[in-house]
Amino acid sequence: MNLLIALRPHIEIGYAFLDFVKGVAGAFVDLPNAQINITQLSATNVNAHCETKASTPPDEVAFNNLYQNLTHIASSVGIVAGLDLHLKVNMPLLPDLKFNWPMTLPMMDVPMPTAYLVFQKDNTSGEAFAPAQEIIASVSRQNKKNAAGGLVNPLASESGLWAVCLWKIFMVGLGL
Repeated sequence: MNLLIALRPHIEIGYAFLDFVKGVAGAFVDLPNAQINITQLSATNVNAHCETKASTPPDEVAFNNLYQNLTHIASSVGIVAGLDLHLKVNMPLLPDLKFNWPMTLPMMDVPMPTAYLVFQKDNTSGEAFAPAQEIIASVSRQNKKNAAGGLVNPLASESGLWAVCLWKIFMVGLGL
């Protein structure tokens, strides 16, 4: 999905000669031109940085089992300027001639930071997107802990730990 948002002021100057020839010339500028491109990628083909991979590293196998898709979000901001010319000729015995000539001048485009996200359905704070690199690191830590014989703790994630800490602070504040 590609989304483009821009404010386009447009200035035109027109000319008419006895209703036979009408011409309009104008200039426009997109101030600013914001573009967002959202792409869904398969986690089996790309890593957490959305780079294609030949094989899955051992620490990403559990991640691929939990999350099958990555969402790649790329955005940019720029300025676009252009010119356009419209000419119409009405001759009594000839068909109407119409001429449109839009031209976009070289534009300035600044890429913004790119995000690689996974959608978590079982997040402690509800459904949400999370950065793929953090989730892979969390799944890797959990797998290493499980392989070393540690207990699985559903509150081991950082967001779960913060929720428990905030709940305890709230309860202490109430005097319970």
